[in-house]
Amino acid sequence: MNNKHAERVQFPIQLMNLIGVIAKAFGFILLYMGIGGMILQLLSSNSQEIESISGIQKESLKNAYISAQFIGAFIGLIILPVLYILFFREDLKIIFSVKKGRPLLLIGFSLIVFLCFLPLVNAINEWNQSVHLPSSFNVLEQTLRNWEDHAAKATNLIIYYDNAPQFLIIFFLVAILPAIGEELLFRGIVQNEILQIFRNPHVAIFLSAFLFSFVHFQFFGFFPRMLLGMLFGYLYYWSGNILIPVSVHCLNNGLTLINMNMLKDKKTEIDLSSTQNLSPTLIIFSLVISVVLLYLYRKVSLKFNKEDGRMAENI
Repeated sequence: MNNKHAERVQFPIQLMNLIGVIAKAFGFILLYMGIGGMILQLLSSNSQEIESISGIQKESLKNAYISAQFIGAFIGLIILPVLYILFFREDLKIIFSVKKGRPLLLIGFSLIVFLCFLPLVNAINEWNQSVHLPSSFNVLEQTLRNWEDHAAKATNLIIYYDNAPQFLIIFFLVAILPAIGEELLFRGIVQNEILQIFRNPHVAIFLSAFLFSFVHFQFFGFFPRMLLGMLFGYLYYWSGNILIPVSVHCLNNGLTLINMNMLKDKKTEIDLSSTQNLSPTLIIFSLVISVVLLYLYRKVSLKFNKEDGRMAENI
């Protein structure tokens, strides 16, 4: 009886603490978007639709988007979260510590897990794209789809490159910078703080993955992104090494970037995001092999943690 009473008393406190974590996450994201938006306004006076411009105007707008994305993400997703950890959450400094546990082996293992996981994610993405809201929400659905179409046009403006220097710049902007910033925020801060509130890793991983997907504001890609967020969360929790989800996140973004450019240049006909050539059997196999590999990854990670004197509960 006393335990039940204690749980009833504790839950409102946990809920308030959770709201605080959510508010911080949205604060960092809004700062990132706000800083990027201001930089874009300063660098670009073009009010035309992206698809209606070409030549020098398009190149100028592309450079403005690249600069805005870089400055906004670097300040909002890296500098400010790092300062928050250093000055307000010293207990989270473990994020920056050098891990033993053979990180290169775990990074390689995690990349294999991700590649096996990809067909399942693509199948869920295709289903999510085909979801329709009830007819009474037609206006909302159309608004959301228009919103995502605009975001896709802005992304397409940035991601295509013509030479090696452009590739390096865009790869850093699209693959490396978001991987570091988003993993630092959602796994390093949000997941760890929720874990401290509820003392349940599954709750922490689920909620941080939910927030990770939600703040992208692309609701017809919500579920595959959330599933990826959960994968990143478990890879991080079991290993205790933030470099693991950063590496997998970077691979995900980098593969998409390179594949879209190869499709544009007709250097390949394989669309890695398509399920056209995926049979239900292959998708089920993807699920089964991913679960098996995750189980093995967990065993290896916990073995390394034990050898290094670190317990999983403290990760």
